[in-house]
Amino acid sequence: LPIYDDFIEQVLTGFRDVTTHNLQTTAIVTHGGPIKVILKELFQIKSLSISDCGFIEIEKSDTTLAIRHTEGVLMQ
Repeated sequence: LPIYDDFIEQVLTGFRDVTTHNLQTTAIVTHGGPIKVILKELFQIKSLSISDCGFIEIEKSDTTLAIRHTEGVLMQ
């Protein structure tokens, strides 16, 4: 679907733009759609469920991303 592909590209572009800065801590607040895109596209997590107010803590080391902590997120 072209519209969904555009959404994926916008989310990933925005995420990369934010994470290219050398900041110690950055918070990105969003709804479940972009979170699912980030997890599916960057971490190859195909099945997940996010509860209200669920969050994911991602750590960046040089160019490597790692999931450090989740709350209210079920991943398979």
